[in-house]
Amino acid sequence: MRNFVSTVAVVALVGAVPALAAVSDADKTFATEAANGGLAEVQMGQLALQKALSPQVKEFAQRMVTDHTQANQDLMQLSKSENLNLPTQLDTKHKSEVDRLSAMSGNAFDAAYMQHMVQDHRQTVADFQKQAQNGSDPALKAFAQKYLPIVQQHLQMSQASSAGAGPTNPQATGTTDKDSNAAVQSRGGNDTDVPARGANSFTEGQAKGRLEDRGYTNVTELKKDDDGVWHGQAQKAGASARVWVDYKGNVGEQR
Repeated sequence: MRNFVSTVAVVALVGAVPALAAVSDADKTFATEAANGGLAEVQMGQLALQKALSPQVKEFAQRMVTDHTQANQDLMQLSKSENLNLPTQLDTKHKSEVDRLSAMSGNAFDAAYMQHMVQDHRQTVADFQKQAQNGSDPALKAFAQKYLPIVQQHLQMSQASSAGAGPTNPQATGTTDKDSNAAVQSRGGNDTDVPARGANSFTEGQAKGRLEDRGYTNVTELKKDDDGVWHGQAQKAGASARVWVDYKGNVGEQR
């Protein structure tokens, strides 16, 4: 009888302890994307510190390494208390981008790196704003609120640095014709009418942002074809044009 009473007491005590609230799928997705993005920002920043020519780009890269290293540490610490299993190495998508940048040099690298930073931080700001406003997990919501002003500043810095990144010169930088063409196109040039085919990870919003970075306005009718190329309608310098964005981020006009 005494053992029975003790067992009942233990069960009652355990039942009285509130269970940890499960982290929602949306919160898990945010945390995973933030971890992947943070790892990539640090590695790309370290790469830029080695390869960039522009002092402004190097300064930006150092800021990325410093801020995102701290954010990564905070997120990993938070993941332990929330019982989240977050990535500690680059995923395939981000590793591919690091590899692409690693193959470039000189002004071509500066331009491609900063253009990627603008695109990436647009998405990061949107993700952090959504989590800061609508996140259901208090700890992850607080994390987003803490770092939202920082990533917003990163976006402003990347836009300013991207505007100052010099034009590509393949003869001076030693880049391949392929690298040079991609960099020139992504800065708004149209040296070829043929976009690169391949799996395109750009969202419609990112593709639109890519076009707007190159001076296009009123971007509409964006659709991705079977070759992984976004096509749409836009205006530039008062003229209407059919435009495209390929999986490498190259921008061009259909003629």
